[in-house]
Amino acid sequence: MVYFAASRTVTFLTEALQNTFIKNFVESQLDLDVGELMERLQVYETVIEKMLNDSAMEQIDLLAQLMGNLSACLLLDRFQPVESVEKLEAEARELMQQNNFLASIIFNVSSRKRGGADVVQELPKHVSYTIRTSILYGLRTDLIKNPVWKSHPQNLPADGFKYNHVFIPLQDMIERAIIAVHAGVDTLDTGIQVQAMPYLCHTSDLFLNNIGFFFPLIMMLTWMVSVASMVRKLVYEREIHLEEYMRTMGVLPSIHFLAWFLENFLVLTISSCALTVILKVSGIFAYSNCFLIFLFFLDFGVSIATFSYLLSVFFGSANTAALCASLMYMISFLPYVILLVLQNQLSFANQTFV
Repeated sequence: MVYFAASRTVTFLTEALQNTFIKNFVESQLDLDVGELMERLQVYETVIEKMLNDSAMEQIDLLAQLMGNLSACLLLDRFQPVESVEKLEAEARELMQQNNFLASIIFNVSSRKRGGADVVQELPKHVSYTIRTSILYGLRTDLIKNPVWKSHPQNLPADGFKYNHVFIPLQDMIERAIIAVHAGVDTLDTGIQVQAMPYLCHTSDLFLNNIGFFFPLIMMLTWMVSVASMVRKLVYEREIHLEEYMRTMGVLPSIHFLAWFLENFLVLTISSCALTVILKVSGIFAYSNCFLIFLFFLDFGVSIATFSYLLSVFFGSANTAALCASLMYMISFLPYVILLVLQNQLSFANQTFV
């Protein structure tokens, strides 16, 4: 029984060490010559059988089976050659549907026809190639910049760089192979170093980074009640013919509009000042200038007041005007969402129209 277990263990170890992945792993981590190790296993197989007892043999047998099972699950031959870029793109689409696509490599080298097939005579001195990775392992290339501004770089080191997963290891593999072909020297011992592009000193604000996309929506919802109130008041004054009564008393319509605007401007100024104090004291806008925040809110409030005056012209009932004005105010926010999502798909004319 011991002889059978020892023989089976040596067989498992030999088969496992023949695997390319395990062979390279053992040689790189243990600094051993796997070929010499396999030869010694064959020579000292009888001695090993006599030295090992049953418990040790079971442990080695379990280790050999584990290494064999792990190596059987690894697909080492992942490179699939294709004849043209069109076939490569079609194959990539099929592999992406199966979630098995990592990257594609297109070598921009000249070739000549032989028997209806493209044949490359030798590797040129200057090799130009293109690496196309899956979107899961790279950044989007259809965006010039991030639609939502953030104070930190595109990828923080804590989050990990996506290019390190597939692109950089694959590029390093190709470059080493090209050097080995031209120089005839193995470059496995040459180390590489990856470093991010330096970025300006900044403070990472996780709260603002997470709500930055929703901040315009929050501002829009904040002033919705103000829009309904201003429109309702204007339409109600028109219902009771207040402007006509004031005109009979010698008050011009422009004076009546100016009084309405100043009243709402005062309310908007107080609300903007209160929001500025809250956001500054709470530490949400800890590094922003108070006066600039106040001007930003006040400017938005003035635009809301003028928009409300525009909407009040189209209604004759105060309650209906308040409801419809709130709805139209929300609909006016949709072009911003469309531009944010479809910015790169729309032409300049369409963006201007929206």
